[in-house]
Amino acid sequence: MQELGRLAILILLLGLAFTLVGLIVGRLRDPRRGVRRALRAAVAIEPRPLLVAGRSGVGLDLAGGHVAAAWDAGEWRLVWPLAALDAVELIVDRQIVARAARGSGGRPADRLDEPDESAQLRFVFDDPDQPEFVLGLWRPNDPARSIARDPEAALAEGRAWSSRIEAIRRRAQATPPPRVQPQVPVVPE
Repeated sequence: MQELGRLAILILLLGLAFTLVGLIVGRLRDPRRGVRRALRAAVAIEPRPLLVAGRSGVGLDLAGGHVAAAWDAGEWRLVWPLAALDAVELIVDRQIVARAARGSGGRPADRLDEPDESAQLRFVFDDPDQPEFVLGLWRPNDPARSIARDPEAALAEGRAWSSRIEAIRRRAQATPPPRVQPQVPVVPE
């Protein structure tokens, strides 16, 4: 009878150990953690704000002036200077419904209908090699690649990012560039 108790405890401990190992492996292989890790490595600090949707993500380093994008669970990443960001567009069912663009007043999202097909956030850069990065916000029947199960929450997040980029653009235009003082040569007497 004593051996039966020991066997039950041994089986319980083995089950607990396998569960713990499974949780650790699952946490390490989580694609969202890989994207966050890649974005953190790209800009050398924790990017704020940060948007992760499935196996892709975008982060801003406002202090350093960088935009970082990662995809394929963080296997690939790119970093652009914040000044190279030309526009951010909120695309719902293949229609641009909001835009924050350099040199224009932008187009705020006044009325957003619930998407049938998809909602995406498109970042447009002044870079001939990588001119854009598209981040899927919501797709029906694909919650693993969406930021929210609810399309309204995904649209709210897209609208917030569009407004955020518009505010960054306004602030950059309001701040005059630093004036460079010409150096007067010093003539020794």
